Amino acid sequence: MQLTDLGFLFLLLPVAAAAYYCVPNRGKPLALLTVSAFFLLLIDRRTLLLLLLTLLPDCALLHRDALRAERPRLLDLCIAQHAAVILIFGLLLPQFGLPSMTGLSVLSLSAVGMLVDIRRGGAAPSPADYAAAVLFFGRIPLGPAGYEERVLRSLQAPRPSLSGIGRGIMLLISGVAKQVVISGEFIALFRTLSHLDPNQIALATSWLYALCCVLGLYFVLSGFSDIAQGLGLIFSIDLPRTVYYPLQALGLREYVYRLNIPLEDFLHRMFLPGARREESCAGTFLVSMVSTLLLGFLIDPTGGFLPWSLALCALLLLDGLVFCRIPVFLPPLGRVITFLLTLPAYLLLLPVGLGQRLEMFGAMFGIGGPELFNSTTLYLLRSNIVLLLIGLLFSSSLFDRLGRLTERQFPRLWWLASSAGHLALLVVATSFLLWNVR
Repeated sequence: MQLTDLGFLFLLLPVAAAAYYCVPNRGKPLALLTVSAFFLLLIDRRTLLLLLLTLLPDCALLHRDALRAERPRLLDLCIAQHAAVILIFGLLLPQFGLPSMTGLSVLSLSAVGMLVDIRRGGAAPSPADYAAAVLFFGRIPLGPAGYEERVLRSLQAPRPSLSGIGRGIMLLISGVAKQVVISGEFIALFRTLSHLDPNQIALATSWLYALCCVLGLYFVLSGFSDIAQGLGLIFSIDLPRTVYYPLQALGLREYVYRLNIPLEDFLHRMFLPGARREESCAGTFLVSMVSTLLLGFLIDPTGGFLPWSLALCALLLLDGLVFCRIPVFLPPLGRVITFLLTLPAYLLLLPVGLGQRLEMFGAMFGIGGPELFNSTTLYLLRSNIVLLLIGLLFSSSLFDRLGRLTERQFPRLWWLASSAGHLALLVVATSFLLWNVR
């Protein structure tokens, strides 16, 4: 089961939310843990079984106050256990031709974050709170680490409200629509372009391919971010954004950070707890590079995402050595330069051989004298111009800012317009899902 399945949206989620609000506040962590474990069971039972086995020592330690004097040493053992799980199931299994259990690595990474916070003197949560924070809806699903402390704070002091539930439903609908409708269409166009004959590739074709790839990936990640925030609000849990309009980033480090905000914040909190993320030092650049590699690994460890993340790391290194020393006088110009520098890296996701990728790179920069346009490119542009305009428009913060301004000035109008718009999105997304089922 996935977050965009009809069974989850119209059956499991309403039943889980009703059960969650029927229990008293002290029982909400256990209710959320039960629902999240059941959802993870539907996704991957092996991951759930192995995770429960690794969480047992952690929960036993948090439950026994008598072990407080020995807690630092025992916490170190629990952290080492999860680090070994990440190393073995996330990195070593693929080297021996076995499938990588990336989801288990992600969940263990979440456990490490909370255990390190406790080791540094933070308050120890109850075992139910701890397990619910690690398992929260299968990490949306098996998503990046980084917001466990938000889940813990919300579980310890839940504040449910009808307005929060309403916002959560809207965010959930918009996330599903981004993944099912917009991202799905860009991925379909991306696959069409990847099957073109090399003789049909013009200069505009290569740029169109990279643009479709970046927009498709953006709407996948942005959809997960909206779904995560929506589920959090439905269950009275305040979660941060995961993605924040990377195509409008002012610099390369900001671009990488906006692709996965909680993951980089998590690594920064683990390895540089006393430093500011905005500082241009070797440590902060190294954290940005590691988070980029982890993002490529989490998306698809066997596909072209690792070369893509390595290309972004090379740009980050160039940024640390050269670009960060050049002042940007016009922010719009800096955003355009960042976009143009990062766009060619998406050609590495082309599912073809190295030769055709090099031909696409050459065509992008005019090497070999390719045509500016050809009949194939013009046909694809004409038939997808509405999709491209919608993608470019919704990958900017224009609607977000207009929505916040309208909400402050005209709250009733905002609720009415948002409800009507999201109802229409729900109808469209459900139609797409039903069509895919057929």
